[in-house]
Amino acid sequence: MLQEFNKRKALATAQPNGGKHKPGQGDLLAALHRALDAQVLERAERRNVRAGIEIRHPFFSHRFMQFAFSTPPHLRLQGNISKVIHRQGMKDVLPRVILERNDKAEFSGVFRLKLDAMEGAFTMEIPSKRPTWVTEVGMIDLFASYRKNPQSGWLVWILWSIYVCDTIFKPS
Repeated sequence: MLQEFNKRKALATAQPNGGKHKPGQGDLLAALHRALDAQVLERAERRNVRAGIEIRHPFFSHRFMQFAFSTPPHLRLQGNISKVIHRQGMKDVLPRVILERNDKAEFSGVFRLKLDAMEGAFTMEIPSKRPTWVTEVGMIDLFASYRKNPQSGWLVWILWSIYVCDTIFKPS
């Protein structure tokens, strides 16, 4: 599904005729792209519902957007250091080496190496510890979807998120 999304996105943003669009063509391409984004998000949401997972998008809320845009620039960027406010907020939680780095950490390859050995944790242990979060049937379905398409970044991200939350939060 992700490969299909990326192909369509590339087509939707392609610039025919050397980037010269007819009047309104750019708006049409943008509208098609937004519709495709919505379709992909809806499919992902349906998969999550089948797995017994409710995904929330706090960054899409109106209040959060207002806050983000009203944050003074010096709290977001200082020189070549970005996310200053995040770094300050996490200074007592994260190691200094992580707080000071300027690149993104790529974990999916490392996590995929361990993921297959963790099937029991995802399909039995976590559902029994977290029945208000996930269902056993849903997690079995989610892990089976991952097995069918282990290169799917979205499935790896969902499984990683569940694992991290289970590790961090004390059982209810």
